[in-house]
Amino acid sequence: MGSLTTAVFALLIAVPVLLNIRDVPDRLRDVRAGIWGVVAPPAVLAVMVPLGFLAYMLTSLPVLGWGWFGHNIAMDPLVGSGGSGGAVGSASSSSAGPVALAVLAGVLLVIVVAMLLFNYAEEELFRHSWPATGLWALLHVLMGIELAYVIPILGAGVVYKGIHDRWGLETAYVAHLSTNMTILGLLLAAAFLA
Repeated sequence: MGSLTTAVFALLIAVPVLLNIRDVPDRLRDVRAGIWGVVAPPAVLAVMVPLGFLAYMLTSLPVLGWGWFGHNIAMDPLVGSGGSGGAVGSASSSSAGPVALAVLAGVLLVIVVAMLLFNYAEEELFRHSWPATGLWALLHVLMGIELAYVIPILGAGVVYKGIHDRWGLETAYVAHLSTNMTILGLLLAAAFLA
């Protein structure tokens, strides 16, 4: 992971996690209250995957292929970019030592706690209206993704908005959190198998 990506990860992910760590017990109570949201990831991924293929094709267009990093800075410390293996690559190599495993565990912990905290705030702030849901999708560009990938994220937001409107904030939050945890698990599995 490059020093710029490390600095951005620290500024946008690690520091806010530390500043909001006291909210973890409340978020765990919200998970319990919205537990039925755990069944949502297959529906969300059924929307995101085809839209993701469309987005991939659209990244060849100059404007839609733009991203300030060209990859998701939240996942970069784990899986790396530009050929680097990130913490997973370091920890899964045959010469991995305790330091590489500790770095992987630390990065994973920060990412999981970030999702636990931030997914709630996203659902609370951006599911009250359709324009807010669109803004939420667009704001993911701050995480470094190319503009085209706003499309599958918006698709997920539409599903979360429907869940929010029908079953409430906590269920939408758990749907969002479980989808992100599913994606994280799939990325980790792919990185370890590569």
